[in-house]
Amino acid sequence: MQALYRHSRLSMLIRLLPPARMKMATRYFSVCGNQHSLCIMTSLVIQPKLFFSATTSQDILAALPEPPLPPVQEQLLNALGEPSLSSLGLCSYWPSGWYQAILESLHVSLELPWWAAIATTTVLIRLFLFPLIIKQRRSLARYSEAMPKLTILQDRMTNARLSGDHLEMMRLSKEMHQLMTDKNVNPLRTMKLMFVQ
Repeated sequence: MQALYRHSRLSMLIRLLPPARMKMATRYFSVCGNQHSLCIMTSLVIQPKLFFSATTSQDILAALPEPPLPPVQEQLLNALGEPSLSSLGLCSYWPSGWYQAILESLHVSLELPWWAAIATTTVLIRLFLFPLIIKQRRSLARYSEAMPKLTILQDRMTNARLSGDHLEMMRLSKEMHQLMTDKNVNPLRTMKLMFVQ
């Protein structure tokens, strides 16, 4: 594996040479057989002019292009003379980007300081989520009312499952579903607010 590694390193070295010198290096490379790394290294040491000369290094340096200049980005300034969040690459189409856009619009249009824009946005979001909070609280109240009966049915269903009575399990499952429908209870409704937030 080490010889193969040396071989790949030396072949990369040979590829970097100008075409006239590449033929000579390839000839040295092919003549030496299994001990190619030793032979190439020996030939590099014995005949350094063959591989590395002043003209070769000058040719290599002349072939290198100039490093590219960094692109000049214009920063769009808002009405307050600050760079906008979108010009800084911050506002996106994800909910966090929407929040940033709301913060910036409050900061720029109402000329609020950032801390006041954050507080105002928090209050506005809480006001918009208030009806959903009320619905969740009502759903939790209904769920807590039905919980004792649901717990009894779940325990009986577990016992039926352990005893292998599939008919009893199906009957209890249907009864539990009917109880949840009658009480207007759904465990997933209690998590709706968590997903919205």
